[in-house]
This record gives sequence, structure tokens and C-alpha cells, in this order.
Amino acid sequence: MDTLLREGWLSRCPSEFQRAVLAAARRRSFAAKQFVYHIADAPAGIFGVASGAFALISATERSASHLGHLVRPGDWFGEGPLLTGEPRRVAAQARMAGEVFALPIKQIAVLCATNPAWHRHFAALAFENLSIAISVITDLQLQRSEARIAAALLRAAGRTVLTPARKPLPVPLSQSDLGEMANVSRQVVNITLRRWQDAGWISVSYGEVVVSDIQQLRQCAAE
Repeated sequence: MDTLLREGWLSRCPSEFQRAVLAAARRRSFAAKQFVYHIADAPAGIFGVASGAFALISATERSASHLGHLVRPGDWFGEGPLLTGEPRRVAAQARMAGEVFALPIKQIAVLCATNPAWHRHFAALAFENLSIAISVITDLQLQRSEARIAAALLRAAGRTVLTPARKPLPVPLSQSDLGEMANVSRQVVNITLRRWQDAGWISVSYGEVVVSDIQQLRQCAAE
């Protein structure tokens, strides 16, 4: 709970709203690889990450599913159907054991009926996550594969447009996962990470990457 009050969308909201959201939310734990929800599920509310890491996975009628982003402690997700009433267009899956605060859609309606001005805070969450989605698109438009990998790794470590100063967290992704986020092959990721590890920018272990030199990765991601 402390992380949700210290980082992310809820930390930027008024204290009265914070208390009301956390009082209405339910703690839920997830094992690694367990889905929070699937694509096409009915709207069910929003989720604040208290611990762990959760992958956001998208797909279209023309393509298979793809890992697009990793949400970390302090992040909130799942607000899309809250605004549209439509089924889920993105799936959410735990990449490691973690806990979320789940705020059901019915409770959101009660909160907004109690104080109609609180609609604006939920709209702000949608705007913040739209900003991250735009940055994902921008990262994928980088021409150099190395730049795309650096940008994806920084986002996966928790460094987004909303959290530029956050201390990087260990990235619980395989090289294939990171390649999927950066739209490059596993082989290219392997060669790149090996070079960065030799330079002291990162350290790599099975299924995890730890960022040691943020500045070098930021420079690498710049074009």
C-alpha cells in the first residue's frame, strides 16, 4: 500500500480520494504466469500494483498476441473498459508473484456518485496510460535495433515518461520477451545484452536483467 501512495497515479491524487480508493479496493495475489484478465473479458475494474510485475499483452484480428509493456509497483492498469464499457482489448499477466489492489467497477461507480468531481481522477489515469502507450509507439519507431532494446529495457525497469527518476527495478523478462517488446530477434537481443554486460551497463541472469548504468542506456536509446 505504501508504494501506491508514494508512486504512480494514486500518489498524485488528493488524500481524501486516496483513502476512499484504498478502502474500496480488494487485495489480490497472483502467482507467476497467472492472468489478471484476458483479452475479450468483460469490464471488471482497475488494478494498482503493490508488488511484483505484470505484463500487458495485446493482439488484433490480424496478429498474434504481443508483450507490449510491463507495469511495476505504483502503476495502475485496466481503465480502458471503465471508460468505454467494452470488453478488454489487452490481457494482463503476472510475470512473477505479486499483489494488486483491485478496485471493482461497481465501487468506482459508488465513489463517483458520492463525489462526481472524482470522475476527473479516473480520467487522469486514462490520460497517463495513454501517454505511456504513445511512448511505446515512439520507442518502436526508433530505427536502430539497439536503441529499441535500450528503450524497452528502461521501460521494463520502471523508467517511463511518468517515472523518469525511478530507481530501475530488476527486469523479470527472458531475452525472447525483451525482443518481443523491442521488435527484434532473440539473437539480436542476446548479442546486444552480452555487449552491454561486458561494458558494465547491465548484469544478466536466467530470466532477469538488472540495469547498472541508466545514463548509458538512455544515451543508447536517444536518436
